[in-house]
Amino acid sequence: MKPNCEDDFACYDQGMNDDEKPTGRKVGYVRVSDKDQSENLQIDALRAAGCDVIYGDHGVSGAITKRRGLDDVLNCLEGGDGLTFHDSRHEAITRLSRKLDVLALAKMVGHTDIRVLVVYYEEDAEALAQRLD
Repeated sequence: MKPNCEDDFACYDQGMNDDEKPTGRKVGYVRVSDKDQSENLQIDALRAAGCDVIYGDHGVSGAITKRRGLDDVLNCLEGGDGLTFHDSRHEAITRLSRKLDVLALAKMVGHTDIRVLVVYYEEDAEALAQRLD
């Protein structure tokens, strides 16, 4: 749930204005494209990652280039700040890759080019060795 800061920024945390921006912050950004979706899981992941402030866009397609939350987060960044975002698709596909081989995973998520899927497929050497046992 967004606090009252929406009038000034499309943010999820209160108490920050231009005069009080500390440098070296970890700033987060979330986006959901459907108004019926919730960004709560993304916000929780960014808070767990140590984000000091989180901006976002709710119900805004990634194809739209003018996004209030994205514009606000990019305008607030200063030297020493880090920008973090949570990619739910990446996490979900990575979890599935632990249970399915890459061809089955490609078929399930609809990738026709394995080279695209490799971005999401993060099997490490230890996990591969366990599959060989």
